[in-house]
Amino acid sequence: MAMTARQRARVSLYVQIGIFVVAVAALILATDWKTIGTSVFNFGKIGPMFPDIFLVGLKNTLIYTFLGFVVGLSGGLLLALMKLSAFPLYRWIATGYIEFFRGIPALLVFIAFGYGVPLAFGVQWNVTIVVMVSLGMVASAYIAETLRAGLQAVPKGQLEAARSLGMPQWRAMVS
Repeated sequence: MAMTARQRARVSLYVQIGIFVVAVAALILATDWKTIGTSVFNFGKIGPMFPDIFLVGLKNTLIYTFLGFVVGLSGGLLLALMKLSAFPLYRWIATGYIEFFRGIPALLVFIAFGYGVPLAFGVQWNVTIVVMVSLGMVASAYIAETLRAGLQAVPKGQLEAARSLGMPQWRAMVS
């Protein structure tokens, strides 16, 4: 007697569940839990380092975030205005930059500016400069698209109303 499609699907599901359970059980049995317990969950060694490492990491994170945001915001504003420009070359450059830096992982930008640029041009950069430039370049691509979308979201009627009141274009966008 042949099985129906529903019965075949149910049997296939049970076989898949069985294979998954066997694979998880094999992984659990093959793991050296004693080594994991002593190396990963050794809170006695982490405790004395915690305040110093935590404060240094927090300070570095705040500095890098601030510097990356400043570079990203200024670059993003420039790129958004370039993308909205009437000059085609500006639009092409901005589009290429935005699509490139939104499409590659940020880690590759860090590697390129941390190792590739110093190796290719023989310059040595401070870590802060590398992080600031790398974060700023990636952030500027995302910020540019956000600003461009916000600028284009202003309804045409609102711009016409502002212009009829005598506001210049820039003032209509700010209001």
